[in-house]
Amino acid sequence: MLVQVTLYGTLRKRFAGYDAVNGLSVQLQAGAGVKALIARLGLAEVRLGFISVDGRIVHGDVPLHDGARVRIFQPIFGG
Repeated sequence: MLVQVTLYGTLRKRFAGYDAVNGLSVQLQAGAGVKALIARLGLAEVRLGFISVDGRIVHGDVPLHDGARVRIFQPIFGG
């Protein structure tokens, strides 16, 4: 299956040539979840803020579907 991934903040700097308008198209095995996507992107050891799938914030290893739109945000700090 193919999912569309948009990265926010400094996460996009990890991918040379990242297209801020179109993001990344990532091929995954059918039935893969968010954890498999994070591992495929090499972000397993990076602290992430939150993740949304098709506009809904998700927690844990939510299954993905073909054509899912995934947004991955870095942690936000402020004061």
